[in-house]
Amino acid sequence: MTLTKYEAFMLRKDIESNQTDPTLRDIVNRRRNNRDEELNLLFEAPEVLSFSDYTGANLIMLAATQEGNADFISIINELEPSLIDAVNNDGDNPLTYAAVNGVLDALIILLKLKPDLVTKVNKEGNNALMVAAQHKQDKIVNYLFEYRPDLINVTNKQGDNLLFIAVKRDNPELVAKIISLDQSLLKVINNNGDLPIMAAVGERALGAYKVLKRYSSLEDPNMILNTINRQGDSILTIAARVGDLTIFQEWYNYFEGKAKQAKGQIHGMNFLVIAVQNKSNAIIEFIYNRYIQALNGATTGSHRYEDNYNAQLRDFIPLFLQGSSALIAAAINNPSVINQLFSIAQYAGVEKQMEAGILAAVQSGNLSSIYTFLNLGRCSLWTPDSSGNNLLMVAILHKKIDVIKYMLNSNFMNQKAFIDYTNNNGDNALILAAQTGNIKITKLLVTYEGAHRFNINHINNQGYNVFAYTPNLEMGLLLIAAGAKELKCPSHSLEQWLKVLGLKNIDEFQVLKQNIEASSLITNDTTFIGTWISELPNELKFHIASTSFLEKYPGVREVFSKDEGYFSILKARLEAEHKSIPKLPGQQEQEDLIGDHINKASKFVSDAVIKTYINDNQINLRPAQQSILILQVSNWLNNVLQSEQQLFGGYVFPELRAELMRSTFRILNTCSVPFPIGTREAIERVANKVLNTIPTSYVQKYAMNEKTGEQRGI
Repeated sequence: MTLTKYEAFMLRKDIESNQTDPTLRDIVNRRRNNRDEELNLLFEAPEVLSFSDYTGANLIMLAATQEGNADFISIINELEPSLIDAVNNDGDNPLTYAAVNGVLDALIILLKLKPDLVTKVNKEGNNALMVAAQHKQDKIVNYLFEYRPDLINVTNKQGDNLLFIAVKRDNPELVAKIISLDQSLLKVINNNGDLPIMAAVGERALGAYKVLKRYSSLEDPNMILNTINRQGDSILTIAARVGDLTIFQEWYNYFEGKAKQAKGQIHGMNFLVIAVQNKSNAIIEFIYNRYIQALNGATTGSHRYEDNYNAQLRDFIPLFLQGSSALIAAAINNPSVINQLFSIAQYAGVEKQMEAGILAAVQSGNLSSIYTFLNLGRCSLWTPDSSGNNLLMVAILHKKIDVIKYMLNSNFMNQKAFIDYTNNNGDNALILAAQTGNIKITKLLVTYEGAHRFNINHINNQGYNVFAYTPNLEMGLLLIAAGAKELKCPSHSLEQWLKVLGLKNIDEFQVLKQNIEASSLITNDTTFIGTWISELPNELKFHIASTSFLEKYPGVREVFSKDEGYFSILKARLEAEHKSIPKLPGQQEQEDLIGDHINKASKFVSDAVIKTYINDNQINLRPAQQSILILQVSNWLNNVLQSEQQLFGGYVFPELRAELMRSTFRILNTCSVPFPIGTREAIERVANKVLNTIPTSYVQKYAMNEKTGEQRGI
């Protein structure tokens, strides 16, 4: 039952004044008896008429989303007529809501109340018919199509009319219905420059495509073939992109023998290139086979036709390989077709374009493509880009680590000329690696151990070396560890480098370099102390090196603490550079351990641990106090070592010293000074634990040679 305008007015008035006419009360009661909660709320709280949700939908829009609300919509409209003209945040009106949700009864009552709603459009320019088509609400589409057939010519902001929408939603029945009403729509072009049939191919709407193709056969196929959209696509390039061989063949056959007509380019690339880019292998295979067949004179028909066809294909060759873009696309996306394209390239006489292909493969990091190009024998790692960078340099600049590793293991690395190669700027591979700021790549090059090494002190055409680029502390220390001797960089970079390294002036660079090298010498495995030092935690390494520079340069210390790789790089380089290792402060003390061995070993371990403990915890002690602590720990360790000699053969070998240091240091790090009660017991306990877990292999390794009396492993 609907309210008359008078009844609605009186009801609203009475509710507002808390008075209700008996007749209207009966209406309300009947509504309540029917459990119509929405009407109950409306009558009891008329303020809900001004309600809207977060999308901007009002009460009448929400009512239009469900069947059975036609009566309710009428009452709302009588109570508040302005609601039917309202739109939400996207510009959709109540009729649009009914269309989207397929609610026919709501749609019909809304059109009865407000017929012009059917022409209203939302912010995208779509009316209710178009929105219904987008959501495949067929009963709404059919009703509105009959109600206002002229709406098929309306276009939205994309330039799409109802036919384009039906195509993109692959609705062949609606497509046929629209075309039967107006075939001229087949020639309409949207804002993207597409014909409806081109849109069908691009959207892979095969059902719609078949209908359009049937009607399009009545038109001139050349009109379709020669239509190029805003992206430069023809129907052939679109088919190549989506990989639909059937459609591609259909339209290719239309212009066969007229190849110049449907070249359809996208940013200078033809449909072969697009097929390669999108890995449309079936289309690539079709083009390749058709191409080779024609070039081999295998076409049918008269010799005159055959000659003409071949001549036209030869004219078409540059389009297949224009700017070597097909090879580049293959190198990046589809290495499996490189051999096929190379076969075409041989016919076309463009073998040099293979270089562009392998450059693209390196830039994209496609190892499969790189293998293929190299196996064809037309390219090598010497291949330069426009800046004179060889392929190794190109891989470095594009940070393709797997490609770099592959090249470093290639035979080209046996050629000194390849290692020393420089680009147009005079940069070698190491300078370019430092330029990228990539630590991993730079480490690969500085640790390379082939027949020839990269020159870390190379100077480019501007007089700069590996420090010529953005300052970075980790990179700087890596370069110093690898042997960089000078800071050669622009003046503005020099100031930044000094700040990053914590240096006051350029002269301090040499001091820092020498100190870093000195501290690393003690880690050399060829010396007596090499093995056990390499096993120590970094805190102990710093102390044993007996250098103060790490205290002076906290940034350097932090980096060395995080990555022991710097020590290994230093060690490897210095082993090669130094025939005899100079002695460092404290090294003589270690060599003296061979005398009164267990006692001196205990003192040495204690000395290293206590000094590191005091330094790390910033404890202020007088020398005498420090000596007392060293003596305490030394005695505790000595007692354990003397009583348990049988466990380690009487020789505190390097690995054992390292473990004793590590364990003792861990205990002391939890203690205060003076040492609390229980410290002795804790140290003796961990020392016993170390001795009882010694691998037998280590004890045997350092066992006394009974015949010569010489100690092994020293």
